Amino acid sequence: MKTVKFIIFLICFFSAAVVMAQTAEPEDLQNDKTEIEQAVSEKSDENLSLPKDYQITLGYFTDSRFVAANGILFNKLGYDLYYKLISPHMPQTLGMFIEPVWNTLVTFHFTLWPHETGHWCRANQAGGNFIMTKYQFPIPVMKMIMPEDGAKPEQEALMSSGGFEINNLMRRQTEYDFYLHGYRYAEDMGHSFIQSIFFPMYTLLFASVDAKKTDTWKNSYGDPVQYTKIIFEHYYARPSVTTENKTDPDLVDLYNEIFWVNLAVTFLDPMLYQSAAGFTADYKTAPLVQNPWFFGDRMFGWMFSLQFNPGALGYEVYIINHFRINKKYVALNIRYGRPFKNYGFGVFMPEIIKGDTFSLGTAFDVFNQDLFGAGFGASLIPAYHIGKNHKIALDISYKTKGYILGRKLEEGAEFLLHTFLQL
Repeated sequence: MKTVKFIIFLICFFSAAVVMAQTAEPEDLQNDKTEIEQAVSEKSDENLSLPKDYQITLGYFTDSRFVAANGILFNKLGYDLYYKLISPHMPQTLGMFIEPVWNTLVTFHFTLWPHETGHWCRANQAGGNFIMTKYQFPIPVMKMIMPEDGAKPEQEALMSSGGFEINNLMRRQTEYDFYLHGYRYAEDMGHSFIQSIFFPMYTLLFASVDAKKTDTWKNSYGDPVQYTKIIFEHYYARPSVTTENKTDPDLVDLYNEIFWVNLAVTFLDPMLYQSAAGFTADYKTAPLVQNPWFFGDRMFGWMFSLQFNPGALGYEVYIINHFRINKKYVALNIRYGRPFKNYGFGVFMPEIIKGDTFSLGTAFDVFNQDLFGAGFGASLIPAYHIGKNHKIALDISYKTKGYILGRKLEEGAEFLLHTFLQL
């Protein structure tokens, strides 16, 4: 088994090297950039400053999308606070020490607290709660309070994985914005990078366990262990520890499968290496990250990314295709999940109609899942533009019963209000 793991590990890293080798743009794309991409690539202008956009989202506190959107916003504001208000008045020598500490704490806390709030969202949706019992800097001690009438296994799975859902939602929103606008600021990309590696980092550093030991499953130490146990017992309909006090070998296989699939998806994802550039940027002189990688030209371009998500029916893997068609951005994601049957696809078109004062976006998901059957989710996002730098958008969503990343399991409508500012 160790030999197999080592081979998979090597494949991941060699494949990652191949992906990184694709950073050079095709010649026709280099000669045919959009105006924004040309501006981003002009390194000679030290005063270059493309608009920085701020998305303020209002909605239900228990809506995971509300938490994710504002996690990105507060991370951005944390960086602005330092570079616009604190750093200009700080001696350069002192700033050399304060800057990395400040940036680390901002990114850490606006990864951690949205993650914890994700557990709270899913617990409240199921009729339970998730509270902090003790704060030990920098990580709080949390406690899950189950619903009085008990939670369904799929709800319990989401209560355990709700934190990682938020990490995935934050990463996905940044990714969509990156390809839509053609650039992102370094703090957004660095934040996205942490969301990408949070699951394997959590598994390896914060909750490293021996899956074969029975104590691992009796104590359910850490989100990945607890989540895998819930999915296993729900799918196989038997306890994780046998009557002979041994760990069920199928449970060990499932835990290892989840870990290694996540690791492979993480290192094969081109977005991982694009977002990593956020940590190498000089925030004071050149805060912009390069434009996204695309194969093709401005009329028709394509690139892909990968995403791993622990959901209600087991883990799922997304292949997200980013298209630029006649200067419009379209995202097509295809997903496959197991151990429960879970496959489908989704389309996101943020600007299917675009005018001076009005634009319309839409999203559509179709799925076929164990427990829920075939279903769909749809969103309309009308936006009203107030001048060049401000717009208000209403996200009107409806879905049938089933699992879609960040959405409630039940059938019904949901609403979010977004205000976008460009400064």
